Amino acid sequence: PTPMAGSMPGSAAAEPSDEDVMRLFRDALLGRYPTLKEAIEAFTKDVDAGRNLTKAEWRNLLSKHGFRDFASRRPINQMFKVLDLEGDGFISLREFHIAIELAAPVRSIEGLRRKWIASGFRSMTEAIRKMDDDDSVTGARRLTFEEFAAFLSLTSIDDEEEHRSIFNQLCNDDQGTTSIEELHCAIAAVSPSLLLEDLRDRLLRRYKGDLNKAFWDLDQDHDGELDLAEFTKKCMQKIDLSKLEAEKAFREIDIDNTGEISIQELRNALAIAEPSLLVEDLRWKIRQRFHAIQHTVNRAFADDVLDGMHTNESVSKARFQQALEPMGLVSAETETLFGLFDLDGDGGLTCWEFLNGVKRFVPSYVLEDLRIRCCQQYGHIHTAFSSIKKKRTELIDAKPFVKKLASLNLVDPNKADDGNCQSIFDLLDVNHEGLGSIGRLVAALSASGVGSRQRLSEEELEARVREDIKGDMIPYARKISDFRAQVRFGLDWEGQPGQRPGVPQSPKDSVASAASDKAVTAPLARCTSAPLHLAQP
Repeated sequence: PTPMAGSMPGSAAAEPSDEDVMRLFRDALLGRYPTLKEAIEAFTKDVDAGRNLTKAEWRNLLSKHGFRDFASRRPINQMFKVLDLEGDGFISLREFHIAIELAAPVRSIEGLRRKWIASGFRSMTEAIRKMDDDDSVTGARRLTFEEFAAFLSLTSIDDEEEHRSIFNQLCNDDQGTTSIEELHCAIAAVSPSLLLEDLRDRLLRRYKGDLNKAFWDLDQDHDGELDLAEFTKKCMQKIDLSKLEAEKAFREIDIDNTGEISIQELRNALAIAEPSLLVEDLRWKIRQRFHAIQHTVNRAFADDVLDGMHTNESVSKARFQQALEPMGLVSAETETLFGLFDLDGDGGLTCWEFLNGVKRFVPSYVLEDLRIRCCQQYGHIHTAFSSIKKKRTELIDAKPFVKKLASLNLVDPNKADDGNCQSIFDLLDVNHEGLGSIGRLVAALSASGVGSRQRLSEEELEARVREDIKGDMIPYARKISDFRAQVRFGLDWEGQPGQRPGVPQSPKDSVASAASDKAVTAPLARCTSAPLHLAQP
């Protein structure tokens, strides 16, 4: 049985709410599995693909995986009510995944994106519009914490601690304020192309999920190709994009610069931009390890004369997966990447396809060199821009923006026109009006990398380290517990059908198991409960 913090979900005294039960269950999953992804994968192995579960089947599945505390009558009823999103008396593993994400506390911009996806927002732009009512004046207005929290509550983020965590990551001025536009830029830094994500949402709404119908309706002359003029005109008429938005979207889809878009190009671009909980972990890994992955792929494509970035060589899926295996990407993740980046669907991936796939999948990769340079020269993102105070939120176009970065020695003036600076500016131009600001840049940089987080208090650092230690010790505790169980069952161990090691079958075994688990977890409890007295970084 899985021990709970506080009282058991099935006890009569506690009477936890539905949300409390899901939060306790999420904590129990993380107590047994290193990550939620691994927990969901473990459940998936015991369920046929595409099959939905009844309440009785869900109860049996929980019991099989050792979560018997949640399989009793009251918690199972509460959980099933939360998980059955469609109210049809069945639950799917997709609904299970969404409910677990909704139960997770929001402590970062990545967490906010996940929460918005789980809450049903079909694009991040849709959530931003709900906050500012599509009003640029509201979006640019400086907001105090209380005002910001009120707007954030409109998007199903109701907890004050969650409001504070997001606000602290965004706030970068002396007045202690931020804006919805800065939040928009921070979300853009952890997302695929927000413009393509919004385009996908609008097309699917307008054409009821049929992208083929959408393409042929946009294709006025029905020649199988969309040029800039017809794409812009039709997008303005049919899905209410502005002229600048439509032209920018066309450039992002037409990555080979032929001046025309095929239906395959449109499908590939929108597939990469699809908001999905299943690829958010993968997106984070690519952002986190971009330079290492780029170096690895460069070697995989290289020949005797040229490095990989200058060859037209195509590699197979097997070779691509083998090259990225040392990066901590499992085969399912590299297979997903290969499918998204193989633009022509020929079963081979060129370096050009890889780079353009990354550009769409994690457009904030263009911030990585700038973020590292800020940390190397100034020690922290906020310190790098501390000299710019009065005009930090001033909206400017690309040239003075690059000039300010050059004055801070953050970009090489001789390479200001190499395209990278323009890509950074385009990422910050969330309103698609050709304007950006240093405040938006700081918000995006603060959200885009591990080393740029808001500095935590000593209490928060200690809590985080205790959780890390607990997670590191869980596999060893489980192995010891399993070994004790095998010794206890002896030669009859193989004769325990359907039993997970350590899950007893009789009252006598239950007492022995509880004593064994207590012996295993006691040192872990002592280790994670003592104060750690960490120094501030």
